[in-house]
Amino acid sequence: MSKCCKEDKTIPSCECKERKQLDPKALSFDDYYHLTYLPAHSKVSTRRWHFVGLLATIVWIVAFLALAIVSHVAFLIGLLISPFVVYPFAWGSHLYIEKNKPLAWSNPLWAKACDWRMCYDMLRGKF
Repeated sequence: MSKCCKEDKTIPSCECKERKQLDPKALSFDDYYHLTYLPAHSKVSTRRWHFVGLLATIVWIVAFLALAIVSHVAFLIGLLISPFVVYPFAWGSHLYIEKNKPLAWSNPLWAKACDWRMCYDMLRGKF
């Protein structure tokens, strides 16, 4: 391993061959976030589009909660679709801005959890 990855795994900007060869299944969530997820979201505009997508997801869920008063079936359909609202924003930013493959294609649950954590970190001013 290169010096940066061996000594400090929290450095997201550290580029090394070993990081690209890490097995995401062998990492803890925190390591996955710092070593795999953040380097794949290195550009500010990519992170911002993810944030916009998560805001759209929240608006979507609130709208369907309001619709639940009228129709329970529509609410259930809207709730089932809600995890996918973010994808046009997130995937578009990966394909056209970051020029990499979205992590949701290989590890969808952890990628979704990391989306929320990244947005939480953005609100706290970490980026």
